[in-house]
Amino acid sequence: MTEQIGKYRLLSEVLLSGGVIATVAGILGAYILVTPFGLGMAVQILSHMMTIIGPGVIKVGYVIRLAAEHAQNHPDMC
Repeated sequence: MTEQIGKYRLLSEVLLSGGVIATVAGILGAYILVTPFGLGMAVQILSHMMTIIGPGVIKVGYVIRLAAEHAQNHPDMC
């Protein structure tokens, strides 16, 4: 059971990190780097999508982390 909880903790860390990276990259591409580098329309659209999807991934990662911590602290309930 502990090994499985560890896998969920790792998954949550990956999702949290990926969500933060996607959000920051989206903000950079959508608002900051548009003018200096003249990014194309497709890159701008993708960047705006990343600013929406990134925080959602962060939330999913956090919920998985909370569930793993709950399972670790209360093994009798799982």
